[in-house]
Amino acid sequence: MANTVEKQEYMREELKFYYDEDSSNIPFIAPMYWSIGQNGEKIWKFWECMSSVGCVVIITVLPFIMMYSPVGLIITLPLFEVYAGKLANFVAASVAVYPSLEPLIAIFCIKEFRKTVFCRRKRKITSCTTITQSTAVSSMAPTHHLQF
Repeated sequence: MANTVEKQEYMREELKFYYDEDSSNIPFIAPMYWSIGQNGEKIWKFWECMSSVGCVVIITVLPFIMMYSPVGLIITLPLFEVYAGKLANFVAASVAVYPSLEPLIAIFCIKEFRKTVFCRRKRKITSCTTITQSTAVSSMAPTHHLQF
């Protein structure tokens, strides 16, 4: 979903018409599920489709499994005279754990978060050389830049 030249060209007219903005001067994030080739054929961008679908599935399924189903069962089962017993312990535990799992969805679904958390960002290294009368001293020092 990164901002690419292809997306900038595709969005240029609409951003200009509706917002009076140039797509090459403003940052935006947008999925592009297909593009039109030179012969007019539709070229699907499979990984952009799958990343969006996978994220939506996880965002939908996790709350259903961790909160809605257990709570719904613990309320519904006694109506049908089914003994819930130890299920009540799972309900309390899953409802308590779910808020800590919610940010993990964002970390694993959003590529920039994932790179930051797993320290996969490339560090910029600068080189400086100092020359004295008879010796040359060279040092490599990592520079840390925060990118937003």
